[in-house]
Amino acid sequence: MGTLSGQRVKDAFGSLLKLESGTATSSTKIIEDGAGNDTALKLSTVKVEVNGTLAFTSAPSTGSTEVAALFLDATNNIVKRNLGTAAFTSGASLTPVAPLAIASNVISISAPTTLSQLTESTVAIADTFLIYDASATVYKYITLQDLNDYMSANITAVAAGSNGQVAYNDGGTTAGAAGLSYNDAPASEQFVFTGLDFVQREVSSGTCAFYSRSDSAVINNAVTNGVVTTLEANLFAGAVIIDYMIYNSGSTTVRVGEIHIVWNPANLVTAPSIVDSIKTSIGTSTAATFVFNAFINSTTLQLRATNTFGANMTVLLNFKAFYAF
Repeated sequence: MGTLSGQRVKDAFGSLLKLESGTATSSTKIIEDGAGNDTALKLSTVKVEVNGTLAFTSAPSTGSTEVAALFLDATNNIVKRNLGTAAFTSGASLTPVAPLAIASNVISISAPTTLSQLTESTVAIADTFLIYDASATVYKYITLQDLNDYMSANITAVAAGSNGQVAYNDGGTTAGAAGLSYNDAPASEQFVFTGLDFVQREVSSGTCAFYSRSDSAVINNAVTNGVVTTLEANLFAGAVIIDYMIYNSGSTTVRVGEIHIVWNPANLVTAPSIVDSIKTSIGTSTAATFVFNAFINSTTLQLRATNTFGANMTVLLNFKAFYAF
């Protein structure tokens, strides 16, 4: 502890504290030492100011009943404020509303199932979703109507299959029918089936079904019993009607006709019956030089032809078969 006792003024004035100028007034003045060095204190007749850190050598005693506290106001002046006893206890009780939850000091969002459900019959077009606006970096809301309009304008479902293929339910998923397609070009519309059979079932719960099938073959000149087309004789009801056209490579002769074939599906050993009705032809007649016949090989019905016309012949067929379930 310093003392001025026994010291001369010229040796001790630097240790003395004084106002920066004049006497104390209502305006704060810096407290400096005798050498003119500023301290962290400012004094006036009404205020003490600290320019720096206000510290305690020893921590103040802890009180348990006081409710007043010191705060800084907007101009950095210390003011007293009475907080009330609740400020020193548990504080106000927070009651979260689902789906918000509070555990200890953590606020979380519970599963949406804690809320009441909207269904397709109760949802309204004005109902809203919480959404984050990435461009504005803020949360906003969007209505069901706006979301529906956005999805309709901007989202296109990927179609199953290839262009033109007809879509169908394939075990609960949508698939494209490889053998069934539609061409929608104006004036060229076509519904194309490239599978084996086009099947039409009886409208009732009966047993009849109608099968339509197309085929083609080239029967070379001098071929005997060349196979034109085949049909599963054991699967059908024993009758087939075939519309056909035959022509040679130079198209100098054309023949159109209709073939009826009947067989016994319960006794495939019995030879089938065939009637070939020539409807019309042009050029050299092929009635005696291109002759059809029918034969059953095991369970396969064969439409065969013998060609003695003198040229290779192309056969186009569209046949109709009947099936009994």
